[in-house]
Amino acid sequence: MARLNPNISMKLLAENNISLPELPVNCELVPVRLKKFSGLFAAGKAFPKSVKPLLEGQNDVWITNQITHVLEGYDHQLLCVDELEWLKFPQWQLKSREEIRKKDWLKRARRVNHFACFSKNYSHLLKEEMTIPENRVHFSTPFFHHETIPASWSERESAKTQFTGGDDFFVFVGDIHPRHHLIPILKAYSIFKKWQKSSMKLVIMGYTTEYTARILQSIESYKHRDDVVIITDPDEQEKLKILSASYACIYTAESISIPATMPDAIKLAVPLIVSDIPNMKEWGLDHVLYANASNETQIAEKMMLLFKDEHLRSKQVENANQFLAAVDNNSGSLFEMLHSLFPAKFAATIK
Repeated sequence: MARLNPNISMKLLAENNISLPELPVNCELVPVRLKKFSGLFAAGKAFPKSVKPLLEGQNDVWITNQITHVLEGYDHQLLCVDELEWLKFPQWQLKSREEIRKKDWLKRARRVNHFACFSKNYSHLLKEEMTIPENRVHFSTPFFHHETIPASWSERESAKTQFTGGDDFFVFVGDIHPRHHLIPILKAYSIFKKWQKSSMKLVIMGYTTEYTARILQSIESYKHRDDVVIITDPDEQEKLKILSASYACIYTAESISIPATMPDAIKLAVPLIVSDIPNMKEWGLDHVLYANASNETQIAEKMMLLFKDEHLRSKQVENANQFLAAVDNNSGSLFEMLHSLFPAKFAATIK
């Protein structure tokens, strides 16, 4: 992997919702979060003004995953592209704005010399759909370096007692947003309840968005509302505790570059049902079950499959662990990318 030049120190300024591997001791990570300026197409003039003082007089690297947060006239920056599915799945947006959004994205993209992707599908979309020159698009395999340890039997039972009265449960983890198809999940759960008379609960563990209030209000009139547990904005420890105790995780996002819920569930030995979009298939391979995110019957069938076939459930976990072992702690590829983009900051030798 690329080694940081020991004779210099380097700063990586990054949006603090971007996952980065462990850094060398002489490489400082400065997390930047100004929530009111977040959002892919939010007005972004104030954000660069607030970031530039941190970079003033330095040649440090600014890493962002927000197209509105790129800095004009600054060469040492990397745009991590983790939101392009709106090109293929615009149904949650106003169709009249779709082309405007694409044009706006492309206009801002002219300021960026380097684009990083953790998905081969996104690399293709950038080059083919967004006409970004190939030499500006850089692919890196994902890295899942944080420690996540499966809960013990007693810890899982304790979590089930706390959150579902001791019952087993399916869990959704993600944003409470239309693109995560919570309504089809609820309909799938209804079908599951009809097919299989069990005490299995459904836990919706989500992060709030501008759509949350409307979605949660619609859930209040849901037929099986008493069997649905809603947890909003969990901290990381609570999220992992609940996920680890679940029977299986349903993650039907249709807008995602790195499906972050996947590695967490895999490390916690939790089977997965995910949407059948290219990015999910790229990382899910044969160790997850796939369903059309808007098709409640398909989702319900996969829920039943896991419920009835304990051998399949165990095999999924085994396959997933083998996959994760191959990519875990894979920080080398990122540093090789940084080495090639900003060679003055890194030693010349890559091992």
